[in-house]
Amino acid sequence: MLNQRLLLVFTSAMLFAGCAIHRPVDLSDSKGILKEATTERLKTVADVAVFDKATNPKQEHHFFGADQVPINPEVRSAATVTTDLKDYFASHLAKDRDGKRASRVTVAQADAFWTLRGAVKVPIVGLFAIAADDPFHMKTVLRIEVEEVGRPTRTYVYDQTTDIPDGNANAPSDIDRSYQRLIAKSRKQLVETLDNDFLPEYLTE
Repeated sequence: MLNQRLLLVFTSAMLFAGCAIHRPVDLSDSKGILKEATTERLKTVADVAVFDKATNPKQEHHFFGADQVPINPEVRSAATVTTDLKDYFASHLAKDRDGKRASRVTVAQADAFWTLRGAVKVPIVGLFAIAADDPFHMKTVLRIEVEEVGRPTRTYVYDQTTDIPDGNANAPSDIDRSYQRLIAKSRKQLVETLDNDFLPEYLTE
């Protein structure tokens, strides 16, 4: 049994690294949090443009240390974040076509990956380490420029890492479920940060 689980972990690492099979993952369960505005009076902007400039993550391989294995779903994590941001701003801001203020949002990084622990790769030791949790991580970097009459006035940088310490990467279906949890937690973190830090300070009336 342990040998089978060990084989599954290494198979998963190979499948999801680099140009792995891109599996569809349903992320709709946590979508609603993006559209829940916390204030009745929405701040106004002439326009919000969101751009995906993130590159695909690469696997970090270490002979004895932990490997960072990218998660490559059918819809790229960066594309998911881009759509999430459009939904968030559509529900949290009101459009004023005659307004002088606009916002330009760039997704610079949105990397999702899980950690293949070094102990798993060591013979004998790996058999005991295989039962442990597999940490999942999501690194998100955004650059939000607020413009007044076409000229940038302030820039907000969102740089956060979301962690799921008790993920499971034993099989592709386990990775999918852990990725769903990771995206849900990342969405909650994004919304709370933008609600508390960005909107009140950078889009004052």
